[in-house]
Amino acid sequence: MMSSNSSNRPVWNQPESTYPQTGLKVFNSLTKSKVPFVPREGNNVSWYGCGPTVYDAAHMGHACSYVTFDIIRRIMEDYIGYDMSVVMNITDVDDKVILRARQKYLLKQYQDDASLSPEQVVGDVTAAFNEYVNKHFKDFVESRIGKKVATSEDWKEFVAAVDQGKDAAFVASDEKTPMHYNAASTAFWALSVARLHVSEGKARPDEMLTLTNSAEDVLSPWLDRQHGAEVTDQRIFRDLAAFWEKDFFEDMDALNVRRPHVLTRVSEFVDDIVRFVQRIIDNGYAYEVDGSVYFDVGAFDGKNDHFYAKLEPNSKGNSRLLADGEGSLTKEELNKRSLSDFALWKMSKPGEPRWPSPWGEGRPGWHIECSVMASEILGAQIDVHVGGIDLAFPHHDNELCQSEAHFENHQWVNYFMHAGHLNIEGLKMSKSLKNFITIKEALNKYSSRQIRTLFLLSQWNKPLFFDAKSMEEAIVIEKSLSNFFANTTALLR
Repeated sequence: MMSSNSSNRPVWNQPESTYPQTGLKVFNSLTKSKVPFVPREGNNVSWYGCGPTVYDAAHMGHACSYVTFDIIRRIMEDYIGYDMSVVMNITDVDDKVILRARQKYLLKQYQDDASLSPEQVVGDVTAAFNEYVNKHFKDFVESRIGKKVATSEDWKEFVAAVDQGKDAAFVASDEKTPMHYNAASTAFWALSVARLHVSEGKARPDEMLTLTNSAEDVLSPWLDRQHGAEVTDQRIFRDLAAFWEKDFFEDMDALNVRRPHVLTRVSEFVDDIVRFVQRIIDNGYAYEVDGSVYFDVGAFDGKNDHFYAKLEPNSKGNSRLLADGEGSLTKEELNKRSLSDFALWKMSKPGEPRWPSPWGEGRPGWHIECSVMASEILGAQIDVHVGGIDLAFPHHDNELCQSEAHFENHQWVNYFMHAGHLNIEGLKMSKSLKNFITIKEALNKYSSRQIRTLFLLSQWNKPLFFDAKSMEEAIVIEKSLSNFFANTTALLR
């Protein structure tokens, strides 16, 4: 049975079973429609969920996804009665983890360096500030003031030219522009105070610490470009990931999210990843270049009835999304066969963790991690794969194609389910935009039941708006439910 045969969408094969079915229907991202839910093996359901990349605190956007799927899991597990096998990964090897670990380490070293004079600290922060501003606002700096920012007066001139960061064209130029502007402004005012005190001979060590903390967002990338390649201690990366993994599960426990039956970490599956990648090469769908291995989208798409970008076919060739998927430490390789090709294995550069492989020392690409961990635990085909909608392309589409290239099958996942974004002030809540509220911050103000109620008030796969008004509604409804159950319990005594 096929649910889709559109020319621009792949065929989806409805699973079949002789086992009595429950009648459950689910919205499947592979068909963009509700379809009958039929597990492959009787009443047993294999479920894989994308876990966090552990480099910072979990925020309410994460809570929205994990609570949403916890509710769906509980319905399937407790109410309908499926026997669930739930697997979730921890991404502890990734460009974001590497960058954050290096930058935190280098900033701490810099702050602890007693040999640095206040004059040198101010000079370094000034250099970092100018580099940051001229990089992130390059087009506007050139068009509005006609020169690079090199002095305090240049920055003030630029600020006036973009109306203190409120200029409509400036704000709309990139979703990250307000974040970069806020970081630059915070650093500039801290730098202004420090310069004054240095010029007056009144600078104290604690003021330099205040300066470097205030300017962290502009100073840390500068320090990393200067010294990141010198970081060789692998424990720096492991320790950061372990810290935030522990913090993440504290948040999940506080939100009453059930833990997975199996938890996997990328760092524990590297040998399996190497074997998985080699099989894709052997099947003719990947190639090695200078110690890195890339998936060959052109060789896969259309061959043996394979289809690339099943979830988001209209996003094929989207250079911005493809670049985001490759990571900030991965520069565009000119010797890749196609822009759409993506890294399965990355040659490690100085300052990055590394493992042995047939192609030289390196580390896994982001997308391959989930394919390997899910398949190692759940097999060559999975009933349900869940995650946030922002992961659909390229991450989940790349998962699908590389897994189907490895197994030479056509439906690695039967049901893909994507939770909607949590929006704040009209934008997706995101670490990369720094417009997030951490779960701990939210739990200081609201109870876990109130937060879970909020997520129940919106359709699970649609955007949800987080603001004071929506929380007020959730609080009222949660109170009504609590009163109802309290009164019911009293009557039944």
